[in-house]
Amino acid sequence: MGFDNGPNDVINGQLQFRFLAFIWTSDQGMQPLGTLPGDAMSEATDINDENQIIGVSYADFQFDNPRAFLYEGGKMTALNDLPTTSSKSNFFVFSTGGINDSGQIGAQAFLITNGVATGDAHAVLLIPTADCDEDDASPSNPAKLVIPDDIAKQMQLRTSKGRLALLAKP
Repeated sequence: MGFDNGPNDVINGQLQFRFLAFIWTSDQGMQPLGTLPGDAMSEATDINDENQIIGVSYADFQFDNPRAFLYEGGKMTALNDLPTTSSKSNFFVFSTGGINDSGQIGAQAFLITNGVATGDAHAVLLIPTADCDEDDASPSNPAKLVIPDDIAKQMQLRTSKGRLALLAKP
């Protein structure tokens, strides 16, 4: 599992960041996972023993509007669209770290105040539970959220440069 560029992602001799999440198995080799609906690229960040994959899907090739996802059973779902135990979530999950074999996900999320994402990013632990309210946000009834331009820029910088810079440190 991970992400890679396709064979046509070199333009004028320069490799472009146009990657897609994938899973590799010895039976089927490398299989792309795709993106969330309407998005242009994705990256897988972790997989557990239950074959649940988490990652981030981006609206375009500039790392804009990152949305964290869970991929299981052949389907990619935005983490923010999964039912929650409260009718209004106070966080917008935009990046993932790891998933354990119990399905618990370590992620980053922006605090939401009055439907607007603030610049306050927090580490969050998402814990699956069987008692979620089915009337909450879902792919057919997504949560409404306003992301101000300055916060969107912070998201872009954190997702496109922060992780790469962190990997480069000794």
